[in-house]
Amino acid sequence: MKNITKYLTTAAIAVTTAFVLITACGDTFGPIGPLPSAAKPATPNEIITPPDTTGTGTTPPDTTIVTPPPPDTTVTPPPPDTTIVTPPPPDTTVTPPPPDTTIVIPPPPDTTIVTPPPPDTTVTPPPPTGTNTGTPCILWYTSNFNATRYEIGGADQLAGLAMLVNEAETFVGKTVVLVNDIDLSVYGRGYNGGRGWIPIGRGQLISFFGVFDGNKKKITGLFIDDITLEYAGLFASVRGTRSTIRNLGLQDVNINGGEYVGGLAAFVGGGVGGRIENCYVTGTIIGTRTVGGLIAWLHYPNSLLTDSYSTANVTGTGSVGGLVGTSTVANIVGCYSTGEVRSTSTASNRTAGGLVGHGGGSSITRSAALNSNISTQSTGRGRITGNADAATLAGNVAFNGMTINTAITTGTATNHNGADITAATIRSDGTIGGLFTSANGWTTQNGRLPGLFGETVELPEHLR
Repeated sequence: MKNITKYLTTAAIAVTTAFVLITACGDTFGPIGPLPSAAKPATPNEIITPPDTTGTGTTPPDTTIVTPPPPDTTVTPPPPDTTIVTPPPPDTTVTPPPPDTTIVIPPPPDTTIVTPPPPDTTVTPPPPTGTNTGTPCILWYTSNFNATRYEIGGADQLAGLAMLVNEAETFVGKTVVLVNDIDLSVYGRGYNGGRGWIPIGRGQLISFFGVFDGNKKKITGLFIDDITLEYAGLFASVRGTRSTIRNLGLQDVNINGGEYVGGLAAFVGGGVGGRIENCYVTGTIIGTRTVGGLIAWLHYPNSLLTDSYSTANVTGTGSVGGLVGTSTVANIVGCYSTGEVRSTSTASNRTAGGLVGHGGGSSITRSAALNSNISTQSTGRGRITGNADAATLAGNVAFNGMTINTAITTGTATNHNGADITAATIRSDGTIGGLFTSANGWTTQNGRLPGLFGETVELPEHLR
């Protein structure tokens, strides 16, 4: 600004020092240098020219006069972290960015930046954990061959496991985890020519060698109707020192097979052992020769069955047991069965037992046979096991009202019939004399039988 024009109606100028304060309408201007020697009071309507500080008698060009705020004015500073942008000087040429320049504004703090895939990229979705179409699925495995842990949650994925094992994939060193309850109805009566489920494994040689963790889930709708099928069950064969099935329930199974039939597995062990722990089966199981509610044949010293039960009704022509058909030099600890046991064979070398049909050489301890009856023409029969040759028996009990071919029998905790226990005692003590406790994964309640995974089991009619 070159001049400041101010119309004054009344003004007085007093020269007291070499500097002057000009006051007008409450605005104060700081020292601006000495007044000219000819300074005089202003008269009305006179134009006041700012003093010359250059010695030329004129205010320098482009001089900016900054008006300070009125007295007692509070000046508020800008907020912290405010960016004050200074405009460019006059006559500055601002060069715009080149055409097609992308100006990237950084995201706010803590922003997650998701990078999209390149154009034309095929994004493969993760394999499904659970489908129920009736077509076996192996994508969960083939998408990551080198994994050691797999999760499956549908009938198709479980059928895919059977397909893989039956094509000689052993799963040694691998774990398969069930993440959902599974209904196998789509692999039932309308599947496999009406024969239903195709077991996981074939015979003893084509076996599952890994770990199957049921994760406290249950499988329903298991159906097999094939009297020519040997080794029938959910699993045909489980082998290996570290092979394990655990934390799994099978409800309302319906199996009618050939030789070696078990609800959970037909064969466990075979020279290198195998483990079954915290599992149960309910339903109906029929077969020829060796048949068990949970396992048909448990074999070898390293094999172990623990903290499991069966309420299935079991029928066979060979060694038949409510829990295990035949157990040879294996170990059974803390298990029970309640279903009816029926052997239709007239051969004297066939055996039937409430818990184990043939228990030669095995260790059976802290277990309970709570069946209503055993029906057999064989002389090898007993409430705990039908054959106890060289077996270790300790701490076992049996329902004292159980009949064997309509006859009531008795026994002790260390023989093949087990110690007597009454229905009243069973009803009043959900742990059945402390055999089944929460320390071993059992859920108990007086007036009901011990169960797994937070549920107890309803008393069968003969124990009410």
